[in-house]
Amino acid sequence: MFFITREKFSGWIFKNLMILLIFLQASLYSFAMGQNVFEVAESVVLPCKYSGNLPERNRSVIWRRYDLKPQTVHLRREEDDLREQNQRFSGRTSMKSDALDSLDFSLTLRKPHLSDSGTYTCILSNDRKEIRVTDVQLQVKVQQVEVTVQEGVESAVLPCKTTAYIEEDDTVEWTRSEPEFMIVYVYQNGSNKAKEQDKFYCERTRMNKEQVKSGDLSLSIKYPTERDVGVYICTIYRKSDVVRQKVILHFVKETFPSWTKGFLVLLVFLLVFGGFLFHFRQYLQSELAVADVITLLLCCIQDNHRKSATLHTVTMMHLVYKVEVDSGMEFVTLPCKTIVRLPGDIIVTWRNNTSRLVHMYESSSKKLEEQHKQYKKRTEMKGNVKYGDFSLILKNPTDRDTDTYTCTISNKWGKVLIKKQVLLDVKAGPDSLIISIDFGSGFSGYAFNVKPREEGGETQIKRWGYGLGLDTPKTPTCILFDEHEEFLKFGYEAKTAFTNMREEEAGKHYFFENFKTALDCSDLRNQTIKAANDKSIQVFKVFTEVLGYLKDDALETIKAQAKEGEFTASDFTWVLTVPANWGRPAKLFMRDSATKAGLVTKGTKGKLMFVLESEAALTWSLKLQPDGFITQNHSRNSQDQPAGAAEPDTSCNGPPRSQVAVDIEMKQEETIDLLNHQDRNGEVYVVVDCGDETIDFTVHKVLEGGSLKKLFEAPKNHLGGQTVDRKFKLFLKEIFSNGVWDEYEQGFPSEVQKMMYDFISLKHLDKDIQIRCPFNLGMLAEKQKDIETFFDSVEGASWDDGSIRISREKLRSFYDESLQGITESLREIVKKPKNLNIGFIVLVGGLAESQILRQHITDQFGRQYKVLCPLRPQEAILKGAVELGRNPEMVEPQRKRPAWLNFFCEKFKE
Repeated sequence: MFFITREKFSGWIFKNLMILLIFLQASLYSFAMGQNVFEVAESVVLPCKYSGNLPERNRSVIWRRYDLKPQTVHLRREEDDLREQNQRFSGRTSMKSDALDSLDFSLTLRKPHLSDSGTYTCILSNDRKEIRVTDVQLQVKVQQVEVTVQEGVESAVLPCKTTAYIEEDDTVEWTRSEPEFMIVYVYQNGSNKAKEQDKFYCERTRMNKEQVKSGDLSLSIKYPTERDVGVYICTIYRKSDVVRQKVILHFVKETFPSWTKGFLVLLVFLLVFGGFLFHFRQYLQSELAVADVITLLLCCIQDNHRKSATLHTVTMMHLVYKVEVDSGMEFVTLPCKTIVRLPGDIIVTWRNNTSRLVHMYESSSKKLEEQHKQYKKRTEMKGNVKYGDFSLILKNPTDRDTDTYTCTISNKWGKVLIKKQVLLDVKAGPDSLIISIDFGSGFSGYAFNVKPREEGGETQIKRWGYGLGLDTPKTPTCILFDEHEEFLKFGYEAKTAFTNMREEEAGKHYFFENFKTALDCSDLRNQTIKAANDKSIQVFKVFTEVLGYLKDDALETIKAQAKEGEFTASDFTWVLTVPANWGRPAKLFMRDSATKAGLVTKGTKGKLMFVLESEAALTWSLKLQPDGFITQNHSRNSQDQPAGAAEPDTSCNGPPRSQVAVDIEMKQEETIDLLNHQDRNGEVYVVVDCGDETIDFTVHKVLEGGSLKKLFEAPKNHLGGQTVDRKFKLFLKEIFSNGVWDEYEQGFPSEVQKMMYDFISLKHLDKDIQIRCPFNLGMLAEKQKDIETFFDSVEGASWDDGSIRISREKLRSFYDESLQGITESLREIVKKPKNLNIGFIVLVGGLAESQILRQHITDQFGRQYKVLCPLRPQEAILKGAVELGRNPEMVEPQRKRPAWLNFFCEKFKE
């Protein structure tokens, strides 16, 4: 039997109680505490207090995060020892100076970030043994504010404030994280970095610069809609610090939509106005003008005792009638009526916006000897002049008659009694006078058609570069100004003149190229762009001068060809092509530039038309007959075949360059059926615009009736023709090594440019090509060694009696990067839902002339889709734009607004 004495039992109880107390104390110390803090807070304290005994020697307190490397957040001995501190906490941690004496080991963490969230462990150590005092779970949150806006409000304010002063180097970025990521606004150095802003928020967002300095970073969004709902993040980048605030935007629709309110207001107005008309019905005729009613009302207000309204001098220029008519109508009436009593001897003159005399009436007889020839035998006044009807009948109106017409009624002494204006808008028809302008990033040009179809009129294109031995349908988008910012030259001439300038002279001039992509969505009218010498000019001036030059050149070209007739800018409908991703601000900017350049006037803005580049290219392609396409089979061995049937020559300066076509794999009947104009409803086309700078991808669907609808545009890439040209130039540098090419490029830029022109004219072939080597390049190379030896160390090139021969394989390698980018983009497009039913890939643009590119796309996609490329693909956009100008109904109907809405929108903008 086992016995325990009283003393031993007491000692056993005491020992176990002490172990229990130590366990409980350790458990209390190691209990994980939680701390929540917003990211905008100045600091947060991680608590850690100790009540036990401190080690006698080498005591220290360590704060660690075990999920980091290095793990040390802060180390305190007698003083702070931060040599092994994780750098993300550098300068942001501190402990009380008497921490080891007061046993308060709490850690202060300044400016907490989202990445600071985690578990922090407070440890007491004597270098040999560590005691885990406590764990602190830190959760750093983004401060969240919820904002609710009502439908129809002018703007929504997303609040974001900080107590810190915003310095010049700080950046404030507003993004939308949900439902999709978008960059809303970027503010730095006192300005909006609009190039980084998503186009959805273009010209709709604003931060108050004065308030920003005091820490108010709130963002205003103009005219919020349901599409703006989401989670917005305000991020402040201040040196090494990042602070975020979250704003959730809600949208509440009105119980009564704004259109219903507008309808009620309109209804009340009509009732009041109708009562007024009924009261004065004895004075009104069936077609009385609104202006006369207002005139009568003013007269009655002035003297309500008068029985009749007599007004001796009335000028009514603030109201403009608008008359719309389709081209091809037998006649149109321009109204001019008044109920004002006029003297017996009056003179009525009708003039257009350029003061041409359209019609004159004097004392019951016609006086037409000064009438402009454009209106000869086409005008008459059949109204009852005695009762105030001076309306003009214009016979056989065409879009050339679109203008603002002024009816002026004077007495025999020349004093103006009444003046009224009528805006006539004659819709473009198949016989309209059209000039289309393709203002491209790399190349620009124009096309025109001035002949009726029954006369066999074909669209003509100006060709460029004859002085350089070239023949191209477009000219480089380059412009040269003198030192006083006055226009000098455009296109090939500008590039040649600037290239030939001495360095000192070039430094005084302004030379711009590839500047179209410089447009951002900020204040376009006041935006500036840098020239080659880093001097700046307003982008509005540059665009205006380009359009003005193309306008003047087109009118001179047409005048030189016209056998009879006189043309002015107002006689034409101007069609400008724009990229599919351009928004309203950019189009308004182009409209203002075109107006300033003189393409249209304030009264003829209706004759300016915008069409998508892809829309125009597809329109032309759908118009072509089967033999108007370059066709290729899936084998590379069949590319050197005779040219197929081409479309008629439509050059206005000479014969076009020859095109190389290859055998058609499909049967002729199949091709005819494929291109049947009568059965295209619902067909979907991917238009690949292979430009000089970018490759654009747009998907269109043919609607019932033949009009086009843009389904979507895919992201463009910057792998156009310039990418191929750069690869060629780098290859020349590889051939002429040891600084020879660098020295030549610096000393003979004009000769280098000629070599590039030679390459551009040959790169569309799929065979060995020869580039003439300038004599002075050979002389420079010979100073180092025999010129043939330069070709020993490179593959794909050889010296051939004064020319550089580049092999077919090497030429293809220049295309590799571009072809890879095009292939990847097309694969992303065709991955779209199957109900998209893509059937065709249409290649257009200058780079589409390349046999290498066409064959590659055919090889990659030709088995699933029909790959089409029109003859002279670089001309497709220009010619298609003319077709859309003459047949505007081919534009998607949904994009057209009612005429009355267009009229009031224009008035509102003015």
